[in-house]
Amino acid sequence: MKNIALTFFLLAFSFFGISQTLRIKITQPSQNSIQLFDHYGERTRLVDSAFINGKGEYVFSIKSNWKPGLYTLKLGKDLKAQFYGGEEAELDLIISGKEDISLVTSLTAPIDSIVILQSEENKVYFQYQKRDKFISNQLGVLNELPNYFPEKDPFFAPVQKRYNALQKEYRSEVDVLLLKNQSTLASRYIKTLRYPFMPFNLPVQDRLAYMKAHWFDEVNFSDTSLINTNLLTKKAWGYIQLYREQSLNKTQQEPLFAAAADTVISKCLINETMAIFMRNQLVKLFEMLSMDNAVNQLAERYATIGSCTDHEGDALKKRLEGSKKLAIGNVAPEIIGTTVDGKFFDASTIKTEKTLLVFWASWCPHCKQEMPELKKLYDAKKPNSFEVVAVSIDTNVLELKTYLAEKQIPWTTLFDGKSWFGALPNAYNLYATPVFYVLDKNRKIIGKGGSLEEVTEYLR
Repeated sequence: MKNIALTFFLLAFSFFGISQTLRIKITQPSQNSIQLFDHYGERTRLVDSAFINGKGEYVFSIKSNWKPGLYTLKLGKDLKAQFYGGEEAELDLIISGKEDISLVTSLTAPIDSIVILQSEENKVYFQYQKRDKFISNQLGVLNELPNYFPEKDPFFAPVQKRYNALQKEYRSEVDVLLLKNQSTLASRYIKTLRYPFMPFNLPVQDRLAYMKAHWFDEVNFSDTSLINTNLLTKKAWGYIQLYREQSLNKTQQEPLFAAAADTVISKCLINETMAIFMRNQLVKLFEMLSMDNAVNQLAERYATIGSCTDHEGDALKKRLEGSKKLAIGNVAPEIIGTTVDGKFFDASTIKTEKTLLVFWASWCPHCKQEMPELKKLYDAKKPNSFEVVAVSIDTNVLELKTYLAEKQIPWTTLFDGKSWFGALPNAYNLYATPVFYVLDKNRKIIGKGGSLEEVTEYLR
């Protein structure tokens, strides 16, 4: 009878389940609580907070609805960061939902000082992280030496020998680690983290081409587990950065970035889920950079790769259609609305040669950086040269009025309290702020951009 009762208890225990825990102990903690964030590419979301207990630990209960992936702990600021206004210490770790996690770390060097007490996934992951940092530093130093010692120098040969041996030993070491732990998430993440080693005596002019050719050698683009990390998006952005030319301005740089993004998405096409994920991530990236042409290029090629439930693809198609309507040379939608003071406004009454239409919000950091410069430009403008009309996507009219009064903003500000869903944001296909349009007296678009600098020349 006792055995039956024990069996029933164990079955009930298994059925209802006891969630795994994540325990963190920080040497010299700086705050009573820490936060845990999950990832979906570059998007991060707060999932839980934990308070320090009597044992000096922060304990999280790992919920059953947390997806296996890479999570980020925000641990607080060490004394130096507090004094100089530095960033919070952060630590990425793997939560699989299949094991308890226990670790000790510090605020000053979270990775270097970490000790994993429990969690096979994170033992593997941080074994690689620590070793990779050490070896990469050594290889980086050795790889710079050919710039200072010619091949005929007696120092060259032994350095080259050590470089090649170290690289071979380390690659073999990581291969063994991955083979022993091939069923873990850590092994899949490590493959994505691995970067190509540069041949020792490769000429400087050939190094960039080599990195472009081998950047994704280890990446499995069909591995959907990478979606719940930021590893693949970081790798993709690193690849796109290889195409940066310091001598080019933003407009000239954009097609190079777009071509690189096209290469990344094309590699993901072996798996529809991954292709949609990467397309959406890179579209958001280019939107943040106000690179409309790059977004439109990705939309032209990849808006239709998803199924009928691909809502982002549908939005991208709509975005592309709207962007074409708002191309330079086209007539802009009419600008009619209500001012922040509740008065009717029609921009057709403006008599200046040009109109600068600005979409912004008082809570938008980039907008607030642009406003002082716009005010300087506005105050210095010639009579009848141009007028400014600002469309605010704020939702709180009192906060908006306070901001306008404090900054002594003189131009017309339109407000309807509907944020992104107002008539003008919808007519102008608004997806980010700030956005600037320069219109001539016939309302034809003669310039547009995501910063004042991009459109100033069109106001002259």
